[in-house]
Amino acid sequence: MNDGRESLFLDFYFGYSKVFNEKTGKETIKKNRRREYLSLYLWQAPRTQLERQQNKELLEIAKKIRFEREQELKEDKLGYRLKKEEVEINYLDFMAEYHASYTKKDANQIRRARTVFIYFLIDPKGKLLPGKITGSMAKEEKEAIRQSNAKKEAQRERKAQGLVVRPQQLTKDLMKAFTEYLINRFTGEGAHTVYGRFKKMILAALDKDIIAKNPCRGVSIKKDYGQLKKEILSQEEIVLLANTHYEKENPDIHRAF
Repeated sequence: MNDGRESLFLDFYFGYSKVFNEKTGKETIKKNRRREYLSLYLWQAPRTQLERQQNKELLEIAKKIRFEREQELKEDKLGYRLKKEEVEINYLDFMAEYHASYTKKDANQIRRARTVFIYFLIDPKGKLLPGKITGSMAKEEKEAIRQSNAKKEAQRERKAQGLVVRPQQLTKDLMKAFTEYLINRFTGEGAHTVYGRFKKMILAALDKDIIAKNPCRGVSIKKDYGQLKKEILSQEEIVLLANTHYEKENPDIHRAF
């Protein structure tokens, strides 16, 4: 625009159709598109903190509008309301869209929760989890593990392609199996964190009538505070440690301990 701003719009593409052109006597391709201008304007080259903040807030609004339009199109095109039992939406697609429109600081954790859920579906026993490489391993052993991990990753990618999860498949039994998978795979807060972000997406789907009831209700992961419990030195042990010296000791290392 003339004042240095850009106008945001949604571009809808509905495929194409063949149309007969009477002037040329040939069939031509007609693309079916339409645009919806959002009456939202971004500064093309923001110069102040206020303009940058305005751009950020407007983009968040635009993403939410895009997500809503996509859900409306799915309802209208397929002739059903998402809240009906016969819904054929792929819940994994909803999770991806939710992450795409998510703007809070834990967005990476949201994406991670979706990825871990997919890995659980295609590999519930964890056979395709990557092997760990440690510094004490021989060079040949490290290389063998890297090659094995690359093959496992390729297998996971192949299995993940075309994976479909219907909302009605999200049962309490599946959630119980998922929580067991998380407990076995992660230590400390890991399982609890991933499941918390997963439940956030479940609640969003429930709010949008994509699922009829919350399958996570009554299925929880209790924090294992003892798992991360660290030994704490007594006052006597601290004094003993401070008074311990050895030949050719490094004073910086001694002070650090």
